[in-house]
Amino acid sequence: MSDKRKLSYYFLKKPDNLVQESNSTPQRTTTNSEIVNINETIVLTEFLDASSPLSSSTSLILHDQSEIYENSSTTTATTPTPIPTTPTTTTPTPTAATPTTITPTSTTTTAAHEYDLLNNISINDSSKRDPGRGPTYAKDFLLLGPYQPNIKFPTINRRHFCYTWFQLYKWLEFSEMTKRAYCFVCRYAYSEGQSEKGFTVDGYNNWPVAIAKFNRHQATVSHKHANDLWVNAVKNHKNNNDVAKQLNRQHEKQTSENRLYLKEIIRTVLFLARQGLALRGHREDEESENKGNLLELLELRSLDNDFIKSKLKSLQYTHHSIQNELLYLIQENILSQIVFQIKNAKYFSIMMDESVDISRHEQVSLVIRYTDDQFHVYERFIGFQRASSTTGEALFKLLVTWLKQLDLDINNIVGQCFDGASAMRGIYKGVSTRLLQIVPTALYVHCNGHILNLCLVDLSQAVVPIRNNFVSAKRHKVFEDIQKEAGLVSISLKALCDTRWSCRFESLKVISRRYTEIVATLQEIQVGDAFILLKVIQTFDFIFHIHLMSEVFLITNILSKFLQKSGVSLTEAMAQVKMTICSLESMRNDDEFNRIWNETMNICAANDIDEPAEQRRRKIPARLGGGDILSTTLSAKDNYRINSFYAVLDLIITSIKERFNENSLSIMLLCEKLFLTNVFLNDLEAQQIAQFYNMNYDELRSEQRFYKVALGQKKQMNLTSATKFFVENNFHQSLNTMNNLLKILWTIPANTCECERSFSSLRRLKTYIRNTTGQERLSSLALINIERSFDIDLDLIVTEFVSKNKERKKIF
Repeated sequence: MSDKRKLSYYFLKKPDNLVQESNSTPQRTTTNSEIVNINETIVLTEFLDASSPLSSSTSLILHDQSEIYENSSTTTATTPTPIPTTPTTTTPTPTAATPTTITPTSTTTTAAHEYDLLNNISINDSSKRDPGRGPTYAKDFLLLGPYQPNIKFPTINRRHFCYTWFQLYKWLEFSEMTKRAYCFVCRYAYSEGQSEKGFTVDGYNNWPVAIAKFNRHQATVSHKHANDLWVNAVKNHKNNNDVAKQLNRQHEKQTSENRLYLKEIIRTVLFLARQGLALRGHREDEESENKGNLLELLELRSLDNDFIKSKLKSLQYTHHSIQNELLYLIQENILSQIVFQIKNAKYFSIMMDESVDISRHEQVSLVIRYTDDQFHVYERFIGFQRASSTTGEALFKLLVTWLKQLDLDINNIVGQCFDGASAMRGIYKGVSTRLLQIVPTALYVHCNGHILNLCLVDLSQAVVPIRNNFVSAKRHKVFEDIQKEAGLVSISLKALCDTRWSCRFESLKVISRRYTEIVATLQEIQVGDAFILLKVIQTFDFIFHIHLMSEVFLITNILSKFLQKSGVSLTEAMAQVKMTICSLESMRNDDEFNRIWNETMNICAANDIDEPAEQRRRKIPARLGGGDILSTTLSAKDNYRINSFYAVLDLIITSIKERFNENSLSIMLLCEKLFLTNVFLNDLEAQQIAQFYNMNYDELRSEQRFYKVALGQKKQMNLTSATKFFVENNFHQSLNTMNNLLKILWTIPANTCECERSFSSLRRLKTYIRNTTGQERLSSLALINIERSFDIDLDLIVTEFVSKNKERKKIF
């Protein structure tokens, strides 16, 4: 029987009796509700205090009460002083005799309800506590103690029980059934043949010599032993040392430690995933010398973490299926935060690209771009999905399904950015075309980084090819040794690559700075390829074009680095392209040509290389009429100026203009005119923007006037300064339509660099020795590794992990 049910059972019914103020005083008839018991009030007060989380007085009250009982067993009582007999009605004091007046300082609703229930029960009935029922029932009233009713005690031979005896003998109680006195502690510890029956079974009613009898009884060994048993029982109960509560407390302690251990496992898994390290080992049994990073790191941490040390061998929870589940929960936690931010931003753009991993699986990377209310740009990696086909239809279906799983509205897409693959940008069946048919506002942007790379590829194919013959480790070692002998910092030669945007500049820079060392290396290498290559690079033509291309790539490299920034807007990218074109056009003069020509001549003189000879005239065969093809003769210098220097610059300038022109979107130009200049949009232009983005035309027109007036005499601004001006004047709070347009301007992407970076992470995660990693695990690891800035709520992860299995609820 629980403690609460016992207390309900104790207070069932009280007999109708009279309230007595003191011995030999006039009495009056009372109702059941007026019969009061001091111990009931104390227990109810203690029960209420124990229910309060702020109270710690319960154990102290009972402890003090127990001390009184202990002291009473060694103190001899004396005859009480007679009480004056005044005909007044007894009025119970609020603290001891009226339970309804007890007001807790801090209780919960449940505790207050239970208190009211016990209070009502105690007033209505307490006959089951009557000691006349025998010693068997005493143990059921451990907390309530002796039954000491305040009633009119019956008279025997003109003598009766005195109420003041309750104060002198705390163990004393009176039975309304038998009209006799009993000892509660002896009844509680009743043992047949050892306990005094007069105070346990039969009761005592010889009132004339009661004081002497009570003194002799409490001095007996059996009474003292019974009192000690009762005192210890009360202390044990109040200290929660009973078996049931000990077990419950032990279970709570165990589950708390298990949850702490699980948090440490999650923290360790999170650390390894963020660092891109493998979790598992080849063999993870006890005999293995290398059990994998997870187990080895847990064992290392167990040296200074007692929870891990005590639970690692018994509880474990390090199986690869547990790892997958924890990684998935962490992934979902990060994705939920990303999706929440995207929904708050409303507008978003998508960037998607595909690549083949080490297992020859086609991996599709999805990145979503959005802005917050302060126009901070975010490009978030969502994950990898394996594509069964790379056709435009298959990739489009994959994209739509992916967005539905994220619960994102496809109609809020304002931009899409892909590379130049036909499956992505095809005008009939490409992903961009299919998406535009559903969402007309999803402007397609060809990745500006890929466009620039195509321009450089075109230029490289138009000049003398630059190849790298240093492939083997032996040849590279010779090159390093020669640099050390010359006292130079070792520089590695860079291999050319069609997909790396800045590798060409790095390759040319190394050749220009280490030309002498490269020649010495080729002379030392005794192979046929080296001899051929040496003959190629020891020419004026090679050195001139190396210097020319270095100057061109030095300028385009600035644009390349700018376009690789994740937060750059399309407006700023196109402005940087224009600046690059102007820089290249500024090179197209004789002064720049002469500078490059002179540098080339100096290098040729230092390395004993012959100067360029005039171009040999080609003659027309005599059977075709004869004569020279060239009517005019050009010097070697003029030939390089016209056919190399100017030709290269004209080619790169034309290529950049033509290829980047496809990203000059008319709607973007109108939005730039709205925000970046003080020129007003005419009605047709304003209507075009309002209709395209489904906005209110009148609001746009009025907000434009408000913004242009505030802009004043500022004729031209870039998007960053315009945004700063917009926020500083609190227009983002007052001009709602223009605020949405400015968000869209920042949301439209300029490149797919984040997709390319995710593939770099893919190559670090799925390596030659980790090529069997599952798709779900791979996507989780990649997301945790890339989006490491998010805070992970470990308690939430633990709760979700435990809720997925009934058995886990018992352990955690």
